[in-house]
Amino acid sequence: DALKIIKVRASKMQISGNKKPGKMLALINATKEQLEELCSIPSIVLANINSPYQTVISGEEVYIEEAAELAKNINIRKVVKLNVSGAFHSPLMKDVTDHLKKVLDNVNFNDAILPVYQNMTSEPTIYSKTLKHNLLNQIENPVNWIKIMNNMDCENVSLYIETGPGNVLQGLNRRITKN
Repeated sequence: DALKIIKVRASKMQISGNKKPGKMLALINATKEQLEELCSIPSIVLANINSPYQTVISGEEVYIEEAAELAKNINIRKVVKLNVSGAFHSPLMKDVTDHLKKVLDNVNFNDAILPVYQNMTSEPTIYSKTLKHNLLNQIENPVNWIKIMNNMDCENVSLYIETGPGNVLQGLNRRITKN
């Protein structure tokens, strides 16, 4: 079931990115005011709050280009265009949510044994209904990695295992929590 969900989510995100070309832009040391100014550009939304120093915006490709120029003009320290195939964690992924809902409606979720911290709320949950709801809604909503890590830190989580290539999350975590 998990692999089926992952496959549908990934393939629909790719298709959505092709139909509605979007991109993402990482910003280093952007202030709240600077982020608000960038998010006033059409289709631009906050996609990831990765650390106190790194934020990511997402939106239509043409507006990401505009945002990149504006970011330089308003003195954001560093602007990095991410090599991604779509405007993830934005309303441009709406059709992915619609497709994934059909799949999730046909999957029986059990309560988790250990708490799961999902992007949608950053709060721990074990309840199947909440897990399913958040899994669906995280597609169009931002990831607040800072809040997730701080919540885990408050619960005295002390072991983190990063899977996948690289150690990006490990680097972010060092900038967020004391532990």
